[in-house]
Formats: sequence, structure tokens, C-alpha cells
Amino acid sequence: MDVEYKDGVAIARMQLGKANAMGANFLAGLNQILDQLQERPAGCVVLTGYDRFFSAGLNLLELWEYDRVQLSQFLSQFNSTFMRFMKIPQVVISAINGNAIAGGAILAQTTDYRIMAKGDIRIGVNEIQVGIPFPRQVLEIIKDKLPVTSHFDAIYRGVLFSPEEALKVGFVDEICDLEKLEQRAFSLAKEMASKHFGALACIKRDMSASRLEKLEMLGRLGDSDFLNIWFSEDTRARMGTIVDSLKSKKR
Repeated sequence: MDVEYKDGVAIARMQLGKANAMGANFLAGLNQILDQLQERPAGCVVLTGYDRFFSAGLNLLELWEYDRVQLSQFLSQFNSTFMRFMKIPQVVISAINGNAIAGGAILAQTTDYRIMAKGDIRIGVNEIQVGIPFPRQVLEIIKDKLPVTSHFDAIYRGVLFSPEEALKVGFVDEICDLEKLEQRAFSLAKEMASKHFGALACIKRDMSASRLEKLEMLGRLGDSDFLNIWFSEDTRARMGTIVDSLKSKKR
């Protein structure tokens, strides 16, 4: 995980394993970024991935091996890390340089402005294709960011969208050529960093207050339904097929 500081902007490049798949190491790395931003503040933050990967979502090869207690602990850490990320005072701009699937798409939705590269990449939350629901807080993040007219295709159908489609349905705010992506994000971030930091932080805090309050309430309810379905016979059979395919690709 690399953080570069330039002209008041922190550019955080996620590079934690293949395709930035989200497991325990990924969450630890994201927390390291947050620690660094706390120790050395910036006026604005750009979040991006590496090569052609933003994040492929949950690391199923890792999570497949978890028992119920381990998965419950992981979910708790996942939710608390994302909440921590959403509470930072800086405006965060995501430069979505590659596929942002499931957890990767959710991470993008925690940011304040989302720019996606054009090209043969996809963004979306396809949990239903795997046969699992969303943890309560995760669903709220997606539901809150997307317009109601996009909920059916994005959430119920689990469609993975091209950059042009993602712009239309509200998964991203802007698209641009890949070679211009980081510069475009940096240019906007530099503009944000030039503004009065305290004033901007107050605006962000007040705009997100009701959202964060609801997320914290949902977190207290727990995710027993998610866990029950994850460990159900039908879902384990579906996921087992996916995991076997992933394992064969690693050989």
C-alpha cells in the first residue's frame, strides 16, 4: 500500500495481493492508509488501485475456509474499516482504474466522487449471482449512493456495468480515458485541497451525519441472516463451484 503526497493531496494506491481481493491483509492495509492519513494529514485524498485492478471484491479463496466465528469477526472488521474510511475529514476521490466488483464497488461508493476509466472493465455488486445477500451496512451504502431507479438492475439482478453504463445508472460520477484518469482525479483533488480545510471538513461531516448514524445503527443489529445464508447448503454448493474455478486458475 503506497501513499504519495503532492501539493496537499494524498494519493493512496492499493496494491495488496492479486486484484486487490479483500481479505484480512487487505483490511490491514486499508487501515495502514488511514493511520498514515491521521499521522500526516492531507487536504484531499485520491484512492486508486494498481495496473488494471481497483478491487475484485472479497477474497473467496480465503473466506471460503473461515468458520462462522471467523467470518463473523471478518465482517465486523470489514464494516468498522469501511466506517472508519467514511469518517475521515478529507474529501475522497476514487480513481477507478480497473474492475471494481462487489466489495470493490462498495469501496468506491464510500468515496465522495467517483471517476472511472473507460475501457473493458466493469463495476457492480453481483452478490446475488453467488447466492448471498448483503451485510446490512453494505446494502445501505449501495442503496444510499444509487438512485432508486437503478436498484433493480444493480442490486436485485446484480448486473456488472461498463463505464458508460455505470455513469448512466449512478455507480460513478464521471468517466475518462485511462491514461488521463489519475491526472483528472489529482486535478480535482488539488482544487479541493486548496479550499479551507476546516470548512470543507465541517460540510462533509454534516452531509454524512445521518448516513453514518444509520450505518452505526445497522451495525448494532448484526448480520446473522448473511451468515446463515453463507453457510447454507445451497450457497456453499454455489460458492464451492466458484472457489474450485479460482483454484484451477491459480495452478
